Amino acid sequence: MRRAALLYALIVLLPAAQLTWWAWRAVDLEHREGLEAYARMTREFAKLEAAKVEAAAREAANLAEASPVAGYAEGGRWIGYDPAAPPARAPEEPEGTPEERRRWLLSRRGGEAYEARGDPGRALDAYAFYLPAIRAPELRSRLRLAGARAARAAGQRDLARGLLREVFATGEGHATEEGPPADLAAAVAILHEGCAEDEPLRAEARSRLRDAAPRLATPLLARLAAEVSPGGEDLRGLVEARRTLEAAVRACPEVLAWRDAAIAGSTLLLARGEERGGRRVRALRSAPFVTPELALEGYWLQWVPGETPPPGGDAASHPVRLADGGPVLGQVLVQDLPLPTRRDYLDRRRWTKRAFIGLQVLVVLGGGAAFLIFLRRERELARLRARLLANVSHELKTPVTSVRMFSEMLSEPGLDPAQARLFGGHLRREAARLSQLLENLLDLSRPERAEAELAREPADLAALLREVAEGFAYRAREEKAAFRTEGVDGSLPLETNPGAVERIVLNLLDNALKYRRAEGAEVVLSLAAGSSGAAGGGARNAVRDNGPGNPRGERERVFEEFDRGRFVDYAVKGAGLGLPIARRLARRLGGDLELESREGEGSVFT
Repeated sequence: MRRAALLYALIVLLPAAQLTWWAWRAVDLEHREGLEAYARMTREFAKLEAAKVEAAAREAANLAEASPVAGYAEGGRWIGYDPAAPPARAPEEPEGTPEERRRWLLSRRGGEAYEARGDPGRALDAYAFYLPAIRAPELRSRLRLAGARAARAAGQRDLARGLLREVFATGEGHATEEGPPADLAAAVAILHEGCAEDEPLRAEARSRLRDAAPRLATPLLARLAAEVSPGGEDLRGLVEARRTLEAAVRACPEVLAWRDAAIAGSTLLLARGEERGGRRVRALRSAPFVTPELALEGYWLQWVPGETPPPGGDAASHPVRLADGGPVLGQVLVQDLPLPTRRDYLDRRRWTKRAFIGLQVLVVLGGGAAFLIFLRRERELARLRARLLANVSHELKTPVTSVRMFSEMLSEPGLDPAQARLFGGHLRREAARLSQLLENLLDLSRPERAEAELAREPADLAALLREVAEGFAYRAREEKAAFRTEGVDGSLPLETNPGAVERIVLNLLDNALKYRRAEGAEVVLSLAAGSSGAAGGGARNAVRDNGPGNPRGERERVFEEFDRGRFVDYAVKGAGLGLPIARRLARRLGGDLELESREGEGSVFT
């Protein structure tokens, strides 16, 4: 058995294991190559789509280069639109002596109070009351602007225009409470007047607003542009461009320090280092950027601004640059559409092949296990046949020898009648023993005979058992075993096969005698009618002994052919056929053979 298992392992299992390992590796290699091919293909698609985005980005960059709107940054900070402009002074700190500021404050409060009451004429007088005593230019410009407002409200338009001309001419750089410089506030008011004879002055006012725009903050410029009408279209366009630029800078603050280009939403930002007013600054320009349509049948495409693609996912990406080696503006992502993707298909195919390989392994292992089980059963059967042959040879040898011996003794001359009867009795018993052994062998060798129904006839079961008991009593005395019967007196009619009943009982008695105790052995043959009488309910025939008994786990095994359980090594004759044949005959008669046993106390076969 071990040699067969070793040969099977060397000839079948070892090559099958190697083939399985190589097949598994081949499946994994094919899967990996499929994924790599899929990745290469998607990367090529991403590269093709990225070329479209790069073309749109270069076009937007050309527009940004030609854009007149530029902001400036220095040291990574936003510094506005005119790096040469001086820092604005807070309007709450006007120039002049303390006395001049006190008089200016009195005039302003008095005029505003009258304006609040709806009396612009007296408000004009209040603004002009301390004007001759104030020499500070900034304070004078503020009072003149307030006086021009009150004069216009009072209907004195000529006086209002005159005050505005003075402020426009002398108020450049003077801060006001409203925010814009005094000359620009006067320019806006002049443009509001709309007098035909002041057209040269109005043109000069528009020009000064345009020239001063780079120095103004975007909110202030937006307020001035909203007040200039008509003629404020250029300023309003400038404000929109500024707001677009500033929003893009807030989205991509790195362009203030180190990035030369970036895309924020629909705006392209360009940053260039320049010298302005002796300072090294970064000039920022912007232009509209329109993402081209990205479409590829069967794939999902997305444009993602930024230098690095978003983490996770199976999408292939390709960077978008303005030029070779230029800054990365974003990524184009390409991926299979879901349900199912190409990766899912490759994964399913790999697991299908793995399952097929696993099935083949199971088939090989199952076949090997079946082969070993079959081989083991064949060896066991061969061993049982050899043991059967040895046991049967031994069993046949004894009665044949006895028959030959007693026949020779009977043939001697001068034999007295008593000895002849004794020798004849021995011959009869040995012939019966030999006949029973041959019947058992015939039943074993012809299974089809066990399937046929036994012919039944009326019989007296009690009388039949008495005859069997008379013949068995002689053997029991020779074997020094006590034998008695119970319930066999009288008559018990039954439709049965007398020969089969006799063989069953003889097999059970023979089995009880073989496995008897060494001392004090006892065998009991009993008979009891069924619950409805012998004719309708059958009968219960039992053979009880006080032998070694059977353990609980071996009680069903005793009815298997050739099985002798733990008694296989005992010095007991037999082939392990009596009990299987007895049960088979009992079942052919419509009954059964059952065992009740206690180890060390004996057994009862019923």
